[in-house]
Amino acid sequence: MAPYLSNLESNVKLLLEANSPPNKIATILKRNIKSIYNTISRIKKKSNIKERSKVIKKGVPYKITKRAKRAIKRDIIKSPKKTNKRVIIENDLGFTKRSLQRVLKEQGATTNIATKKAFISKEAAKLRLIYAKEQLKEFNEKKINLKKIIFSDESSIQRGHGARQEYYRKFGSIKAGKHMISSTNKSTF
Repeated sequence: MAPYLSNLESNVKLLLEANSPPNKIATILKRNIKSIYNTISRIKKKSNIKERSKVIKKGVPYKITKRAKRAIKRDIIKSPKKTNKRVIIENDLGFTKRSLQRVLKEQGATTNIATKKAFISKEAAKLRLIYAKEQLKEFNEKKINLKKIIFSDESSIQRGHGARQEYYRKFGSIKAGKHMISSTNKSTF
């Protein structure tokens, strides 16, 4: 991409390319010699900017090889719920979790948090309501005090933040199936 030059700058550049001295350029364009020198310096600055943009910055050399990238992708596709730390340890990779995240992003992996509980359909919700009403009738017949009973939906009760969230990764058009997404209750009492 050529640098943007004004009309005066483009005329001065053409005359400079024709090996005309600055005082001759000033007489041809009917301008002050000082303005011609200023224009020449602006042209040089703009051409330097263009040349600097072409220079490729090398930066820090990339430590992760193509072979390691393929191994990571193969491992994640095989078991998409692996944690970053586990992927690094099992594949004997010599870099940090942040580097692994960058590699996965470059390869187009998306990370999704798995649902902790399954979503209930309308039919299942109706069946649950019917079952709950039947249980209430039985409790009323047996005259059991429901205020003393703690109800639970069989999910674990934990203090603090709870267990680590499960997540899975997928690459591009690969769809996450039921085997990848954990929505079952894994509470143990």
